[in-house]
Amino acid sequence: AKFYSSHNEMQTNDARSVLKEMADKFHWTDYEHILDIGSGPGDVTYNVIRPFVAKSSFLVGSDISDEMVKFANVHYSSYDLIFKKLDIENEYIWDNWKKESFDKIFSFHCLHWIQNLRQATENMYNLLKPGGDILLMMLAGNPVYLLFKRLSLQTKWFTYMKDVDNLKSPMVTSINVAEDFRMFLENAQFIDISVSNKECKFTYPSGDSMLSAIQAVTPYINKIPVNLHAEFLGDLQNCIRNYSNTDIKEDGSWEVRYNLIIAKASKN
Repeated sequence: AKFYSSHNEMQTNDARSVLKEMADKFHWTDYEHILDIGSGPGDVTYNVIRPFVAKSSFLVGSDISDEMVKFANVHYSSYDLIFKKLDIENEYIWDNWKKESFDKIFSFHCLHWIQNLRQATENMYNLLKPGGDILLMMLAGNPVYLLFKRLSLQTKWFTYMKDVDNLKSPMVTSINVAEDFRMFLENAQFIDISVSNKECKFTYPSGDSMLSAIQAVTPYINKIPVNLHAEFLGDLQNCIRNYSNTDIKEDGSWEVRYNLIIAKASKN
């Protein structure tokens, strides 16, 4: 969790710019209850979302990882912000979560890891109060999964990455991600839906800093013996280097091109 919070500059940057871009499309009021899905170590919830909403609002950050939730509560919880465990694609969440309890739901850089988007969007709809809004941002397709998939095809890493397809979103094979994601929102009964596909660039100062950013979201590093970590990370960096959306500049910086799906919708 600490490592991720030190290497998520791109995710933080994207969340901030999307919130700024979409802010005037929302109706903001005092005393709102706001949910952040996939809050990870909590820094984006605290540093980006919290300053953005009314001071009287109450925020709940949520994540599937016990480690992330614990880290976030230690470092970022306060009188107006707590963190709870939530598996958004699980239909059995209602013992710990109350229906129609949030005025707004945000999710940044999370949903491209979700396999069951039908259940996830349905749960979001049920968590939202009538008249509430959602703002969701995710990678189109999930190029990080494709990197892991390519690496898993190497015999030496397959043993540790057998479950790589557990990270495969249905959007990975989509021809038109924005349109397909809109269908999930429509089927979940959302209204006033807008979905856009935005081209983005982010520059890492070096190949090592980009590698660290991807290492931070790699679930496999803990499964691989420590004496093989350097070799694994070297192979991962070679995959990144050969990835068509990565440009290595003369000054040694690495520029990555990617697309974001940005969706806003409301509940009747």
